[in-house]
Amino acid sequence: MKHKRKLMNALLFGALSLGAVVSVTPMLVSCGGDSSDDTNSNVGNNGGNSGQGNNGGNSGQGNNGGNNNKPEDIPKTMNDQSVLQYILKNKGSTIKSYGIEYQIQKYTSNSSYLIVKAIKPLISNFNKLAIDPVVINGTSHEVYIDEIGSYSFDSSKSLTSITIPDSVTTIGRGAFEMCSNMTSVNFSPNSQLTTIGQGAFSSCIKLNSINIPDSVTTIENGAFESCTGLSSINIPKLLKTINNYVFRDCRSLTSINFPDSVKSIGFRTFSGCSKLNSINITRNLRAIEEEAFYGCTSLTSMTIPNTLQTIGNNAFWDSGLTSVIFEEGRSTIRGLKNCKKLTSVSLPKSTRVIDDYAFANCSSLSSITIPDKVRTIGEGAFRECNKLYSINIPESVTTIKTSAFYNCNLSSVIIPNSVESIGGSAFESNNNLSTITFPNKKITFGSSIIYDTKVKNVTINNQCEYVESTFKTSYNSFATVNFF
Repeated sequence: MKHKRKLMNALLFGALSLGAVVSVTPMLVSCGGDSSDDTNSNVGNNGGNSGQGNNGGNSGQGNNGGNNNKPEDIPKTMNDQSVLQYILKNKGSTIKSYGIEYQIQKYTSNSSYLIVKAIKPLISNFNKLAIDPVVINGTSHEVYIDEIGSYSFDSSKSLTSITIPDSVTTIGRGAFEMCSNMTSVNFSPNSQLTTIGQGAFSSCIKLNSINIPDSVTTIENGAFESCTGLSSINIPKLLKTINNYVFRDCRSLTSINFPDSVKSIGFRTFSGCSKLNSINITRNLRAIEEEAFYGCTSLTSMTIPNTLQTIGNNAFWDSGLTSVIFEEGRSTIRGLKNCKKLTSVSLPKSTRVIDDYAFANCSSLSSITIPDKVRTIGEGAFRECNKLYSINIPESVTTIKTSAFYNCNLSSVIIPNSVESIGGSAFESNNNLSTITFPNKKITFGSSIIYDTKVKNVTINNQCEYVESTFKTSYNSFATVNFF
């Protein structure tokens, strides 16, 4: 036991601080049963009042009455991995410093350093991520914190601020989750951070701003979710994807500037950001995924560049958008389903397709101009636009798909000569629709295209293809069909 304690003290030493002011002392590696469970000391006490377990001396290094600080040599023939295994086997796998326990990850002799990962606090009032040098084979080795481990500081109620060391490359999953009193997270300009893990800062409700280092290339799902006090944040210049839920329910966030590096915005990334009123969509952005801005009720206007290739279903669901401009050069219009406050939309002359459910349930949309080169009006494209009182379908349109104008408020419709097919329920539940005019040509009709309308008579070409229920207007009523 004495030999083991001597070996432990000789190789790696450490100190544990109980307050905000910490004296610099050599590091100690935890050594199994020889280490005290008392968080007031880094080593087992053998008597005396020293915080380092002195046996009759006044030194803070745990001496047994003599000078035993000379490191015991590790054979120089050992490679780095062998030294690491020696340390882990004989000295334990953890270092304790400034009230935090770290796990040893790597030893490198050429560069004289140890790599460690923060794993848990040992005291409630810790406030510093730092480790002092250790001595191996007579050489001082820096100790670098490479990672803050998963859930290492979650729910630490006493933590109000933290400075992340330059050496940290990864903040693990849930590392600071629910640190409900933390107001600031600080990084230096030399930060090497590359990854912020899933939920790393989620529910840090008093965190009001954060300056993410430009070195960060990955922000995982929900990293800042439910940080309800977060009012400003920068997006790193190397970040390509803002993953799912990253800023969901950040209800104080007012604006976002996307750097040119960002290519995609994930599922529900900004959903519930009810004060978000300004975003810039760069020309390098390629995809906004489903429900990305769901519930962003303060977002009122937007210009969508023609370089944006994908707008997911319900991307702006229940947002505050009242007007949207689609930039010239875009051929397919999509992505404004459930924008219930939308009143104005400007479609470019380049539009060829109004995609499925593009404006479905835009219940405040009262008018829209369909450009004269549009060929397809998609399934449910204007479904439930119940303030849409009139529509001019241009001569370019060949296909009107199923439920395209279901439950709008149209009173009359003229189908142009270019139309070749009209899908089922295309004009169903337009309660005020009394006249619908078809061209004298062959058209393929789906079922119930004028169900629940006021249409009494229709005139069609005798070569048209239709089913029995095509011109049914109610449960037991049909419009009178005439032929040219």
